[in-house]
Amino acid sequence: MTRKHHGAYPPPARTKAGVEELLDIADRTAAQVWRPYEDHDRLLYDEDGLPK
Repeated sequence: MTRKHHGAYPPPARTKAGVEELLDIADRTAAQVWRPYEDHDRLLYDEDGLPK
């Protein structure tokens, strides 16, 4: 006898979000982004352009 394994997560309630819902999510998350962005070149590379 075989059993289905559904994993640890339940199936999603909906599979598609509408455009309005996606725009609402984008507006809410944009408020949490810190600006100005940190310069990643300065963090990853030295003054000669070599990786730190």
